Amino acid sequence: MAKAKRGRALANKETPNQEIRMTAGEIVAAYAEGKRDFREVILDGEQLAGADLRAACFLQAKLRGANLEEAKLTSVQFKMADLTGARLVRARLNATDLIWSNFENADLRHADLTGAAMYQANCTNADLRRAHLGSTSLSDAILKGTKLDGAMLFHTDFSDLDVGPFCDAKKLNYGGPC
Repeated sequence: MAKAKRGRALANKETPNQEIRMTAGEIVAAYAEGKRDFREVILDGEQLAGADLRAACFLQAKLRGANLEEAKLTSVQFKMADLTGARLVRARLNATDLIWSNFENADLRHADLTGAAMYQANCTNADLRRAHLGSTSLSDAILKGTKLDGAMLFHTDFSDLDVGPFCDAKKLNYGGPC
């Protein structure tokens, strides 16, 4: 009960700027009650596969090793979040703020990142095979060792990006303005 109370306090913003550990069940329940602000929450290793968390705020949250497979995360705020080693296979991250987020060793295969902002996101050794990167801003993102085979790159913004990892990728699906 104490853990749930701490989680609700964060969701109600009673404890600003304090990291609070929450369980997947607490997040889903708070979201169902209309809460959307989960900034700085710690969800390391939690199982949120298939969760619908659209338009939630996970600013500076820690989701290291969390399972978000097939989660609905459209328009979510993940700015400066730590998703190291997270599983986001087939997750819907379209129109999501991923600026300065850490996706090191994360699994984003088949993820839909259409329209996502990934400015300076760290994707070192991440798996983005067959990810949808249409209209995604990859400006200054770190892609060292990132797997990109089969990624879809329609109207993708490569500003100030080392495109070397794309040169090594196989079967890229790309296009742009005519």
